[in-house]
Amino acid sequence: MERGLAQIGSPIACDAPELQDARCVVVGSGYMRLNPAIVCVWITSNAAGGSSLLVRGAAKEGLIKQRGGQQATREVEDYLRHAFTCPPDSRP
Repeated sequence: MERGLAQIGSPIACDAPELQDARCVVVGSGYMRLNPAIVCVWITSNAAGGSSLLVRGAAKEGLIKQRGGQQATREVEDYLRHAFTCPPDSRP
């Protein structure tokens, strides 16, 4: 997971207690990817033997709202969905 996140941004360590179990990364968002956004991913096991991911992102907005946190979150979700999904013919 860390290697995958490192391919799309710069991993960081967050000191906040609520982010203790999260994997966080700084990614560029907005116009020309000049607005840094922080995206955090939490991984939890589920009863079916798989895993669930919670992805949250935030970015500081200026006068022009670019929704950088939403954009960065969507990009990380898409990357993780494609990186960790089995091709249809290889599923048991």
